[in-house]
Amino acid sequence: MIRTILRPLGVLYGAVMRARNWLYDRQIWQSQGVSVPVVSVGNLTLGGTGKTPIICELLRWAIENKLNPAVISRGYKGKYESSVARVPVGADPASFGDEPTMIADRFPDVPVYVGRDRVTVARQLLSENPNVKVIFADDAFQHRRLRRDLDIVVVDCMEPIHNYSVVPAGRGRESAQALRRADCVVLNKVNLVPPERKQEVIEFIDRTIGGREIPVIESEYYVGRLIRLDNHETVEPRAFESVTLVSGIGNPQAFETLIGKNFAVKKHFVYRDHHKYSRSEVQKILAISRGYNVKRILTTEKDAVKLRPLAHESDLFWQAELRPKLSLRVKWLYEKIFSCVH
Repeated sequence: MIRTILRPLGVLYGAVMRARNWLYDRQIWQSQGVSVPVVSVGNLTLGGTGKTPIICELLRWAIENKLNPAVISRGYKGKYESSVARVPVGADPASFGDEPTMIADRFPDVPVYVGRDRVTVARQLLSENPNVKVIFADDAFQHRRLRRDLDIVVVDCMEPIHNYSVVPAGRGRESAQALRRADCVVLNKVNLVPPERKQEVIEFIDRTIGGREIPVIESEYYVGRLIRLDNHETVEPRAFESVTLVSGIGNPQAFETLIGKNFAVKKHFVYRDHHKYSRSEVQKILAISRGYNVKRILTTEKDAVKLRPLAHESDLFWQAELRPKLSLRVKWLYEKIFSCVH
Protein backbone atom coordinates (compact mmCIF):
# COMPACT_ATOMS: atom_id res chain seq x y z
CA MET A 1 0.00 0.00 0.00
CA ILE A 2 2.76 2.44 1.01
CA ARG A 3 4.76 1.58 -2.13
CA THR A 4 1.68 2.32 -4.25
CA ILE A 5 1.27 5.74 -2.63
CA LEU A 6 4.97 6.60 -2.99
CA ARG A 7 5.36 5.31 -6.56
CA PRO A 8 4.36 8.64 -8.26
CA LEU A 9 7.08 10.44 -6.30
CA GLY A 10 9.57 7.79 -7.40
CA VAL A 11 8.48 8.23 -11.02
CA LEU A 12 9.02 12.00 -10.73
CA TYR A 13 12.44 11.63 -9.11
CA GLY A 14 13.44 9.01 -11.68
CA ALA A 15 12.42 11.36 -14.51
CA VAL A 16 14.61 14.11 -13.05
CA MET A 17 17.59 11.73 -12.84
CA ARG A 18 17.04 10.52 -16.42
CA ALA A 19 16.94 14.11 -17.66
CA ARG A 20 20.16 14.86 -15.81
CA ASN A 21 21.86 11.78 -17.29
CA TRP A 22 20.60 12.72 -20.77
CA LEU A 23 22.28 16.11 -20.46
CA TYR A 24 25.59 14.48 -19.46
CA ASP A 25 25.33 11.73 -22.11
CA ARG A 26 24.99 14.36 -24.84
CA GLN A 27 27.68 16.56 -23.25
CA ILE A 28 25.30 19.48 -22.83
CA TRP A 29 26.53 19.32 -19.26
CA GLN A 30 30.25 18.72 -19.31
CA SER A 31 32.13 16.28 -17.08
CA GLN A 32 35.51 17.56 -15.95
CA GLY A 33 38.61 15.39 -15.81
CA VAL A 34 41.85 15.50 -13.86
CA SER A 35 45.41 14.60 -14.83
CA VAL A 36 45.34 10.96 -13.62
CA PRO A 37 42.84 8.11 -14.17
CA VAL A 38 39.77 8.06 -11.93
CA VAL A 39 38.13 4.76 -10.98
CA SER A 40 34.66 5.19 -9.48
CA VAL A 41 33.27 2.57 -7.09
CA GLY A 42 29.56 3.19 -6.63
CA ASN A 43 26.14 1.58 -6.49
CA LEU A 44 22.51 2.03 -7.47
CA THR A 45 20.89 1.91 -4.04
CA LEU A 46 21.18 3.77 -0.77
CA GLY A 47 24.08 2.46 1.32
CA GLY A 48 24.99 -0.99 2.61
CA THR A 49 26.21 -2.70 -0.58
CA GLY A 50 29.77 -3.17 0.69
CA LYS A 51 31.60 -0.62 -1.48
CA THR A 52 34.24 0.29 1.10
CA PRO A 53 35.71 -3.22 1.52
CA ILE A 54 35.91 -3.45 -2.29
CA ILE A 55 37.80 -0.14 -2.39
CA CYS A 56 40.16 -1.43 0.30
CA GLU A 57 40.82 -4.56 -1.75
CA LEU A 58 41.59 -2.44 -4.82
CA LEU A 59 43.88 -0.24 -2.73
CA ARG A 60 45.80 -3.27 -1.48
CA TRP A 61 46.32 -4.40 -5.06
CA ALA A 62 47.30 -0.91 -6.26
CA ILE A 63 49.85 -0.49 -3.45
CA GLU A 64 51.38 -3.91 -4.20
CA ASN A 65 51.73 -2.83 -7.83
CA LYS A 66 53.25 0.55 -6.98
CA LEU A 67 50.43 2.60 -8.50
CA ASN A 68 50.50 5.25 -5.75
CA PRO A 69 46.71 5.29 -5.25
CA ALA A 70 44.57 7.92 -3.55
CA VAL A 71 40.92 8.08 -2.47
CA ILE A 72 38.32 10.82 -2.69
CA SER A 73 35.00 10.66 -0.86
CA ARG A 74 32.14 12.95 0.03
CA GLY A 75 32.79 12.59 3.76
CA TYR A 76 29.09 12.12 4.45
CA LYS A 77 27.86 14.05 7.51
CA GLY A 78 31.40 15.27 8.29
CA LYS A 79 32.12 18.93 8.93
CA TYR A 80 34.40 19.11 5.88
CA GLU A 81 31.70 17.83 3.50
CA SER A 82 31.12 21.30 2.08
CA SER A 83 34.84 22.13 1.74
CA VAL A 84 38.00 20.06 1.04
CA ALA A 85 40.30 18.35 3.53
CA ARG A 86 42.80 15.51 3.80
CA VAL A 87 41.82 12.88 6.36
CA PRO A 88 44.62 12.39 8.90
CA VAL A 89 45.34 9.03 10.51
CA GLY A 90 43.39 8.71 13.76
CA ALA A 91 40.92 11.41 12.73
CA ASP A 92 37.56 12.06 14.34
CA PRO A 93 34.89 10.35 12.19
CA ALA A 94 32.45 13.13 13.12
CA SER A 95 34.68 15.55 11.21
CA PHE A 96 35.58 13.48 8.15
CA GLY A 97 32.94 10.74 7.88
CA ASP A 98 33.03 7.07 8.86
CA GLU A 99 34.35 5.43 5.70
CA PRO A 100 37.11 7.97 4.85
CA THR A 101 38.38 7.79 8.44
CA MET A 102 38.40 4.00 8.28
CA ILE A 103 40.32 3.97 4.97
CA ALA A 104 42.87 6.53 6.20
CA ASP A 105 43.51 4.46 9.34
CA ARG A 106 43.95 1.22 7.40
CA PHE A 107 46.18 2.77 4.71
CA PRO A 108 48.18 5.54 6.43
CA ASP A 109 50.34 6.20 3.34
CA VAL A 110 47.36 6.64 0.98
CA PRO A 111 46.07 10.22 0.60
CA VAL A 112 42.35 10.28 1.46
CA TYR A 113 40.50 13.54 0.74
CA VAL A 114 36.88 14.50 1.40
CA GLY A 115 34.44 17.06 0.05
CA ARG A 116 31.11 17.21 -1.79
CA ASP A 117 32.54 18.60 -5.06
CA ARG A 118 34.64 15.68 -6.25
CA VAL A 119 36.29 17.69 -9.06
CA THR A 120 37.62 20.28 -6.62
CA VAL A 121 38.65 17.55 -4.17
CA ALA A 122 40.54 15.57 -6.82
CA ARG A 123 42.36 18.68 -8.09
CA GLN A 124 43.48 19.73 -4.63
CA LEU A 125 44.57 16.18 -3.84
CA LEU A 126 46.76 16.09 -6.95
CA SER A 127 48.21 19.54 -6.32
CA GLU A 128 49.35 18.39 -2.87
CA ASN A 129 50.30 14.83 -3.92
CA PRO A 130 51.81 14.97 -7.44
CA ASN A 131 53.08 11.36 -7.27
CA VAL A 132 49.56 9.87 -7.21
CA LYS A 133 48.93 7.72 -10.31
CA VAL A 134 45.29 6.70 -9.83
CA ILE A 135 42.34 7.99 -7.81
CA PHE A 136 39.60 5.75 -6.48
CA ALA A 137 36.37 7.75 -6.13
CA ASP A 138 34.17 6.36 -3.35
CA ASP A 139 30.42 6.39 -4.03
CA ALA A 140 30.71 8.52 -7.16
CA PHE A 141 28.55 6.69 -9.72
CA GLN A 142 25.91 9.45 -9.61
CA HIS A 143 28.50 12.27 -9.36
CA ARG A 144 28.88 12.68 -13.11
CA ARG A 145 30.55 16.08 -13.05
CA LEU A 146 33.82 14.25 -12.37
CA ARG A 147 34.96 12.39 -15.48
CA ARG A 148 36.04 8.85 -14.72
CA ASP A 149 38.00 6.26 -16.69
CA LEU A 150 36.25 3.25 -15.15
CA ASP A 151 32.86 2.93 -13.47
CA ILE A 152 32.58 -0.03 -11.10
CA VAL A 153 29.09 -0.64 -9.72
CA VAL A 154 28.63 -2.86 -6.66
CA VAL A 155 25.40 -4.88 -6.63
CA ASP A 156 24.45 -6.47 -3.30
CA CYS A 157 23.06 -10.01 -3.61
CA MET A 158 21.16 -9.45 -0.35
CA GLU A 159 19.23 -6.45 -1.69
CA PRO A 160 15.68 -7.45 -2.71
CA ILE A 161 15.00 -6.74 -6.38
CA HIS A 162 11.96 -4.57 -5.59
CA ASN A 163 14.24 -2.20 -3.68
CA TYR A 164 15.70 -1.00 -6.99
CA SER A 165 12.59 1.12 -7.49
CA VAL A 166 13.61 4.77 -7.29
CA VAL A 167 13.25 6.50 -3.90
CA PRO A 168 10.96 7.00 -2.08
CA ALA A 169 9.12 3.92 -3.40
CA GLY A 170 12.32 1.87 -3.13
CA ARG A 171 16.01 2.42 -2.34
CA GLY A 172 17.18 3.27 -5.86
CA ARG A 173 19.23 6.43 -6.32
CA GLU A 174 18.29 6.36 -10.01
CA SER A 175 16.64 3.96 -12.42
CA ALA A 176 18.20 0.50 -12.54
CA GLN A 177 18.82 1.05 -16.28
CA ALA A 178 21.66 3.36 -15.24
CA LEU A 179 23.62 0.15 -14.74
CA ARG A 180 24.25 0.31 -18.52
CA ARG A 181 26.75 3.12 -17.84
CA ALA A 182 28.91 0.73 -15.82
CA ASP A 183 32.17 -0.69 -17.14
CA CYS A 184 32.16 -3.48 -14.57
CA VAL A 185 29.75 -4.95 -12.00
CA VAL A 186 30.85 -6.48 -8.69
CA LEU A 187 28.22 -8.98 -7.54
CA ASN A 188 28.76 -8.75 -3.81
CA LYS A 189 28.11 -11.15 -0.89
CA VAL A 190 27.35 -14.13 -3.13
CA ASN A 191 28.20 -16.54 -0.29
CA LEU A 192 25.60 -14.99 2.05
CA VAL A 193 22.54 -15.88 -0.04
CA PRO A 194 21.02 -19.13 -1.37
CA PRO A 195 22.01 -20.10 -4.97
CA GLU A 196 18.51 -19.29 -6.27
CA ARG A 197 18.76 -15.74 -4.89
CA LYS A 198 22.13 -15.26 -6.59
CA GLN A 199 20.65 -16.48 -9.87
CA GLU A 200 17.71 -14.07 -9.50
CA VAL A 201 20.11 -11.14 -9.14
CA ILE A 202 22.19 -12.29 -12.14
CA GLU A 203 19.04 -12.46 -14.27
CA PHE A 204 18.03 -8.98 -13.02
CA ILE A 205 21.43 -7.62 -14.09
CA ASP A 206 21.13 -9.28 -17.52
CA ARG A 207 17.67 -7.79 -18.08
CA THR A 208 18.77 -4.38 -16.88
CA ILE A 209 21.87 -4.00 -19.05
CA GLY A 210 19.88 -5.08 -22.12
CA GLY A 211 22.44 -7.18 -23.95
CA ARG A 212 25.50 -5.05 -23.18
CA GLU A 213 28.74 -6.94 -22.51
CA ILE A 214 29.60 -5.83 -18.98
CA PRO A 215 32.02 -8.01 -16.98
CA VAL A 216 30.56 -9.32 -13.71
CA ILE A 217 33.01 -10.10 -10.89
CA GLU A 218 31.65 -12.16 -8.02
CA SER A 219 32.69 -11.35 -4.47
CA GLU A 220 32.47 -13.55 -1.37
CA TYR A 221 32.91 -12.19 2.13
CA TYR A 222 34.88 -13.79 4.93
CA VAL A 223 36.13 -12.84 8.40
CA GLY A 224 39.84 -12.16 8.55
CA ARG A 225 41.58 -11.21 11.76
CA LEU A 226 39.95 -9.93 14.93
CA ILE A 227 41.52 -6.70 16.18
CA ARG A 228 41.12 -5.59 19.80
CA LEU A 229 39.96 -2.00 19.99
CA ASP A 230 41.91 -0.91 23.07
CA ASN A 231 45.39 -2.13 22.10
CA HIS A 232 45.25 -3.41 18.46
CA GLU A 233 46.08 -7.00 19.49
CA THR A 234 45.13 -9.40 16.68
CA VAL A 235 43.88 -12.99 16.79
CA GLU A 236 42.45 -15.44 14.27
CA PRO A 237 38.70 -16.22 14.53
CA ARG A 238 37.84 -19.12 16.83
CA ALA A 239 35.08 -21.41 15.62
CA PHE A 240 31.67 -20.81 17.21
CA GLU A 241 32.92 -18.67 20.07
CA SER A 242 30.03 -16.83 21.83
CA VAL A 243 29.82 -13.15 20.82
CA THR A 244 27.50 -10.18 20.68
CA LEU A 245 27.53 -7.77 17.73
CA VAL A 246 27.38 -3.98 17.42
CA SER A 247 26.79 -2.25 14.08
CA GLY A 248 25.59 1.03 12.64
CA ILE A 249 25.82 0.23 8.94
CA GLY A 250 23.58 0.17 5.88
CA ASN A 251 23.03 -3.61 5.90
CA PRO A 252 23.36 -5.02 9.44
CA GLN A 253 21.80 -8.33 8.35
CA ALA A 254 24.79 -9.03 6.10
CA PHE A 255 27.17 -8.50 9.03
CA GLU A 256 25.14 -10.80 11.26
CA THR A 257 24.83 -13.48 8.58
CA LEU A 258 28.57 -13.49 7.94
CA ILE A 259 29.56 -13.54 11.61
CA GLY A 260 26.97 -16.24 12.26
CA LYS A 261 28.88 -18.58 9.92
CA ASN A 262 31.85 -18.52 12.32
CA PHE A 263 30.50 -17.56 15.75
CA ALA A 264 27.57 -18.16 18.09
CA VAL A 265 25.81 -14.78 18.01
CA LYS A 266 23.89 -14.14 21.25
CA LYS A 267 22.62 -10.63 20.43
CA HIS A 268 23.05 -7.93 17.81
CA PHE A 269 22.90 -4.28 18.87
CA VAL A 270 21.71 -2.58 15.68
CA TYR A 271 21.93 1.21 15.18
CA ARG A 272 21.20 3.47 12.22
CA ASP A 273 23.82 3.83 9.49
CA HIS A 274 26.55 6.34 10.47
CA HIS A 275 25.40 6.24 14.13
CA LYS A 276 27.49 8.25 16.59
CA TYR A 277 27.89 6.23 19.80
CA SER A 278 27.63 7.64 23.31
CA ARG A 279 29.38 6.48 26.49
CA SER A 280 26.05 5.42 28.01
CA GLU A 281 25.31 3.22 24.98
CA VAL A 282 28.70 1.55 25.28
CA GLN A 283 28.11 0.88 28.98
CA LYS A 284 24.72 -0.65 28.19
CA ILE A 285 26.23 -2.86 25.47
CA LEU A 286 28.91 -4.03 27.92
CA ALA A 287 26.44 -4.78 30.71
CA ILE A 288 24.09 -6.79 28.49
CA SER A 289 26.97 -8.62 26.80
CA ARG A 290 28.45 -9.65 30.16
CA GLY A 291 25.04 -11.06 31.03
CA TYR A 292 25.36 -13.36 28.01
CA ASN A 293 28.85 -14.37 29.22
CA VAL A 294 30.32 -13.76 25.75
CA LYS A 295 34.01 -13.91 24.91
CA ARG A 296 33.95 -10.83 22.68
CA ILE A 297 31.83 -7.97 21.37
CA LEU A 298 32.42 -7.81 17.61
CA THR A 299 31.90 -4.69 15.53
CA THR A 300 32.64 -3.55 11.98
CA GLU A 301 35.71 -1.60 10.95
CA LYS A 302 33.47 1.36 10.15
CA ASP A 303 32.00 1.31 13.67
CA ALA A 304 35.36 0.64 15.32
CA VAL A 305 36.73 4.11 14.48
CA LYS A 306 33.84 5.59 16.49
CA LEU A 307 33.76 3.05 19.33
CA ARG A 308 37.51 2.95 19.99
CA PRO A 309 37.64 6.18 22.06
CA LEU A 310 34.74 4.91 24.20
CA ALA A 311 35.87 1.30 24.58
CA HIS A 312 39.39 1.78 25.89
CA GLU A 313 38.42 0.58 29.38
CA SER A 314 37.20 -2.82 28.17
CA ASP A 315 38.99 -5.76 26.55
CA LEU A 316 35.71 -7.15 25.19
CA PHE A 317 35.43 -4.92 22.10
CA TRP A 318 36.97 -6.36 18.94
CA GLN A 319 36.80 -5.33 15.31
CA ALA A 320 36.04 -8.07 12.79
CA GLU A 321 38.15 -7.50 9.70
CA LEU A 322 35.75 -8.27 6.85
CA ARG A 323 37.42 -8.97 3.54
CA PRO A 324 36.03 -9.71 0.07
CA LYS A 325 37.37 -12.55 -2.04
CA LEU A 326 37.02 -11.58 -5.70
CA SER A 327 36.52 -14.14 -8.47
CA LEU A 328 39.20 -14.76 -11.11
CA ARG A 329 37.53 -12.32 -13.47
CA VAL A 330 38.98 -9.52 -11.34
CA LYS A 331 42.12 -9.95 -13.49
CA TRP A 332 40.17 -8.18 -16.26
CA LEU A 333 39.60 -5.22 -13.93
CA TYR A 334 43.23 -5.08 -12.83
CA GLU A 335 44.37 -5.08 -16.46
CA LYS A 336 41.95 -2.25 -17.28
CA ILE A 337 43.23 -0.13 -14.39
CA PHE A 338 46.82 -0.83 -15.46
CA SER A 339 46.04 0.22 -19.03
CA CYS A 340 44.45 3.46 -17.78
CA VAL A 341 47.49 4.32 -15.69
CA HIS A 342 50.08 3.38 -18.32
